[in-house]
Amino acid sequence: LMSELFNQIHQRNSRHIGLFEEMSVLENGHYFSKGILGKGCRTQWLESAIGFIQSKSYSVVCLDPDNGIAPSSMSKLSTLKQGKYATLEEIEAFFTLECVKYLVIYQHFHRQESHEIQMQEAKAKLERLYEGRAVVTIIADVGNIRKVRR
Repeated sequence: LMSELFNQIHQRNSRHIGLFEEMSVLENGHYFSKGILGKGCRTQWLESAIGFIQSKSYSVVCLDPDNGIAPSSMSKLSTLKQGKYATLEEIEAFFTLECVKYLVIYQHFHRQESHEIQMQEAKAKLERLYEGRAVVTIIADVGNIRKVRR
């Protein structure tokens, strides 16, 4: 199923999260795709997202920020670029919702270190922050079968 889905997305020559909704990938999926734009909008965005999740008690939440989890240097970025990341505070807000059982976060890695090292560092950081919760990491190499590590 995953390889078939990957091929369908790849054939479209387009990579954006909206394809999941367009292709009805999640049969009973619901999508909150409001962007974070402008200064001071993060709080409003987070409140809207939490309201959306709680309105139907969704148990699975997938975060797909353009660039992944915010780096420690995020405060130096422009407001526009800051909107391309999910902050640890936002992740925590989703994690603490009673209805949320699974939180999936897409992380885009940089090219200064190997993806393997960055994945291990991200996993260790999340395990420290969210002690007692299972953290599963997945590396997706374009064109290859997914490698799952725990």
